[in-house]
Amino acid sequence: MRTSIIDEHLSNVYRSIESNELDSEKNLVTSSWKRCIQTFKLDPLGRHGSRVLTQSELQNHTSPMEEFIITAREGMENLYSQVEALDYVVLLCDKNAVTVDFIGNNRLTKDLRNAGLYLGADWNERHAGTCAVGTIINELVPLTIHQQDHFDIVNTTLTCSASPILDHNGQLLAVLDVSALSSPKEKASQHLLLKLVQMHAGLIEAANFLNYYSNSTILKFDINISSLNTYCPNLIALDSNNVVIGANQNARKIIARELGINDIRSQLLTGFDITSLFQLEAGLNNSSAQFIIKSKNTGISFFCYFQAPRTKIRNMVLNQSSSIKQDNTKPIAAEIDKIAGSDPMMQKVKLLLNKFSPTDINMLIQGETGTGKEVLANAIHLCSNRRKGPFIAVNCAALPDSLIESELFGYKAGSFTGASSKGKTGLILAANKGTLFLDEIGDMPATLQTRLLRVLAEKVVTPVGSDQAIAVDFRLISATHQDISPQIDSEQSTFRADLYHRLNGATINLPALRDRQDLHYLVSCLVGSESKIGLSKEAMQILAEYSWPGNIRELKNVISYASTLCDDNTITPEHLPEYVFDCTPFIFNENEGTHIQHAEILPEQGQKILDTLRHNNWNATETAKQLEIGRATLYRKMKKYSIVSPNNSDVDSTF
Repeated sequence: MRTSIIDEHLSNVYRSIESNELDSEKNLVTSSWKRCIQTFKLDPLGRHGSRVLTQSELQNHTSPMEEFIITAREGMENLYSQVEALDYVVLLCDKNAVTVDFIGNNRLTKDLRNAGLYLGADWNERHAGTCAVGTIINELVPLTIHQQDHFDIVNTTLTCSASPILDHNGQLLAVLDVSALSSPKEKASQHLLLKLVQMHAGLIEAANFLNYYSNSTILKFDINISSLNTYCPNLIALDSNNVVIGANQNARKIIARELGINDIRSQLLTGFDITSLFQLEAGLNNSSAQFIIKSKNTGISFFCYFQAPRTKIRNMVLNQSSSIKQDNTKPIAAEIDKIAGSDPMMQKVKLLLNKFSPTDINMLIQGETGTGKEVLANAIHLCSNRRKGPFIAVNCAALPDSLIESELFGYKAGSFTGASSKGKTGLILAANKGTLFLDEIGDMPATLQTRLLRVLAEKVVTPVGSDQAIAVDFRLISATHQDISPQIDSEQSTFRADLYHRLNGATINLPALRDRQDLHYLVSCLVGSESKIGLSKEAMQILAEYSWPGNIRELKNVISYASTLCDDNTITPEHLPEYVFDCTPFIFNENEGTHIQHAEILPEQGQKILDTLRHNNWNATETAKQLEIGRATLYRKMKKYSIVSPNNSDVDSTF
């Protein structure tokens, strides 16, 4: 079967080569196969398989478009909600065909990764052959590459439908793709799916356009009035003098038609007044912000309204139209953005919070120290129906055993020596009508666990020294840096199983910073809060390769430290604390207190660095250039392998 398909494709390729003619509209697959054979010299019978970038390589693609990835995420989530049941995966690829974000079923993770339908997969035609993403980058039109259309035999079970996303200048910015490991044989089965992908690509493109021109007046117009309040396809950006300074691709086509030109780029550069295109025809009514404008050239009438300048949209708003969004999920409040970028694990956390935050379900947050458990708990509170009530945070590990009972439950006046004559309201009662956050719940003494269990079961609290129970209404969020679930089945367990099951209405697992893929976003947020200080590429690369045992809390400290030392508004490697350069412990000769001889212990990478340095007479700049790495990375690797220049007793002197 595959051989006959190949013969058919090759026959079309060679026929097009001989005639030097190709109808790209009808023969996009043939056009792609032609490139694969002639330009990229690929073998249609070869099995090339997927190419997935390393974490370091992937960051070179995700970092420059971090804000766009965040903007696109909600559109991806809405698209995925409509194709999830059929086991499709949603991919967002950059203009180089590298997957910078994806949403898929965790149950299929292994198979998706093997097939290249995963984060970091490179779908460039140069090595992947004919495929939806790679072919779109060359053709710039929405298309479906279905099963045997794929050039690489490894991909012939896949079906992929994708659409380009253009930036504010009409240039390719990204590709939105929906793919599946298997599907019906008929390509026509993907027709509606392609339309769905095109619609969401348009939504993402519009959101990105509105972000870019957030400080400009936006003219939204369409022949259909209902689209003005849902998805408006035509957008024009205006300056304060009503001069057109930008237009999305749909509006560009209309403008080109109205002006009778093929390309409006030069026209947009020189600028022209909006009144040269349209004239006001009528207002819909006195209380409406919507109007009717009429084309001066064709006489076509459009419904429109002007959107005043506003701050940038952090996430795309897909309105409440049931035709676009088919669930009632409320987006998590902006507070979650303090600790979450485009990382897939954190996006999963956001999806769970969308579901659980509006409820009163008790929640247990698990994560290493410094991962942002309290920030997350506060975000849950602010997204809940109790957001107008208090948020009371208690660190169970920070309170002495002798005080934790009176702090939590309060006490009656004169109930013990040293007690206030007025008594004290406990923190549980202080959380009434709000949220109580118990951090490090695993460190709560066993005796108090019983009392807390009663509070949760009976919704009453009894202060120390009192026999009168007081009704209390709060939502409980707990957190721990340890996994307490195995403890409850152990004979040596100090944590009550019945309390654990009360706490664990829903569990949220926060990943360690070293396991996340949105470090650049977090750094950008933190640096931006430090008087608009910037960060050099070399400094960012060093931060990206550090292990972050203290997680986000440690990252905040590092940024504050570097910002204090920074005098020219740009953080460079010399402003970073010394320990962030240490990805592995130094290697010393314990007997002599000196570095071990390089040639005797260095692995292949270290030896290559040492040899290149020696070849260049220890010139760091030339060595970094030959190794195709940054100087900051070279210094870090020198430190990692304890390579010291003969002219320097301390590696740090190179900064």
